[in-house]
Amino acid sequence: MVLNVQVTWTGPTQPLQVNKTQTTPMCSDICDYYAYFKRAKCDKRNLYQVPQPSGCEDAVILEMHENHITHVDQEILSGYRKVNTLDISSNQIFNLQPGHFTNMSQLKNLLVSHNHLAEIPNGAFSGTESHLQRVYLNGNRISEINEGAFLGLRQVINMYLSYNLLKSLPSTIFHELTKLQYLSLSRNKLNWIEPSTFHGLENLQQLFLDSNKLTSLPEELFTGLNSLRTVNLSHNNLASIPPPEYLGLGPLQVLNIEANNMTKSHSLLPYLDIAQRLYIEENHFIYDCDFVKVCLWYFNQSETAPSQSELRIPLQCEEYVTEEDAPRRCESTSTESYPTENVSMSSRATSLTTLNVPGNKIPGLDTEFTSCSSKIPGMLFYCAVIGTLVLILLILKPVCKVLLKIKLCLKGHMHWTVTRTVKARGAAISGDLREDTL
Repeated sequence: MVLNVQVTWTGPTQPLQVNKTQTTPMCSDICDYYAYFKRAKCDKRNLYQVPQPSGCEDAVILEMHENHITHVDQEILSGYRKVNTLDISSNQIFNLQPGHFTNMSQLKNLLVSHNHLAEIPNGAFSGTESHLQRVYLNGNRISEINEGAFLGLRQVINMYLSYNLLKSLPSTIFHELTKLQYLSLSRNKLNWIEPSTFHGLENLQQLFLDSNKLTSLPEELFTGLNSLRTVNLSHNNLASIPPPEYLGLGPLQVLNIEANNMTKSHSLLPYLDIAQRLYIEENHFIYDCDFVKVCLWYFNQSETAPSQSELRIPLQCEEYVTEEDAPRRCESTSTESYPTENVSMSSRATSLTTLNVPGNKIPGLDTEFTSCSSKIPGMLFYCAVIGTLVLILLILKPVCKVLLKIKLCLKGHMHWTVTRTVKARGAAISGDLREDTL
């Protein structure tokens, strides 16, 4: 096959036109083919186009990553009918046109990550609906996904869309991915998600929405996601998180909300019941009654179930809360938003086994801390006084011991001196008496 390429350049003086004729390379000539594994390795070969399948017609794995391929030729790909894994990542592909993969009837894994894609058009994966299972589109420049781009992909179980430029998503974009188990939308620019975006994904187990620009979560966002076990909302701009029933969340293994803008910890209380691991570090939680309750749960869980998972001590709990006096200090929770009932922390949170809160900023006492029966500043003052007295006693104790030893030594020395003097004087008197007798 002969490819004619015409490049036109307009400089400051006159156009420069270059005609170049290239022959499409054969797979057998430029790639390493491993017949036993049915694997064609065409990566890092300075390829500018997909090679002809000659010599690799039986390939099951076709690797063409890290080349300079700018477009995908449907006619050439049609010759790789047995390929189930196509890796064209880390190239310079700018678009995917409908029908590119139509004749690849065995294709299950498609890797198009780290290219220059800006849009996913309708029908981009047409012809693969009955067999495509994993789609890698991460690391592109995708800012738009058309509503019908994933139409009919009912066999897809993993979808990677991280490290793109998405600001929004069509509300029905994922509705036909009924077997989807893993979805990553990390590292985009999402500032809002429509409430129905994930509806129908009853097999979804892991959802990653971290490192976006989300400021709030809509009602019923996770409704119907009965298989969901991991939700990552870290590194967003969330000021609080609504209750699980508001979002439609069920039991979770992991909930990660670290590195947001949360200050009020009362919104966390319901999640102690449904999440086994809760990551909340690098927020701005204020030391109020609800934070005390979270810490009390932690203390109770650490004692009753220390072996269920790795339990890393939350520094703020150890520094600011003690098990003895905290229950007496707090009587109710804050009701500013998403109110939660006041409950004993020792009687709830039967699911959560890991709570991580290091990296938060506790600037001081909450101005609404009047719900506590005793004021923390007074407690801190008394603790400081008692601590100072104890410290003085600890310092004076060894000093007293030294002084006591010195006193005993002096007393012993004086006793020895007096005894010796008495004996000497007694001896002198005895001598005088003998002389008088003689």
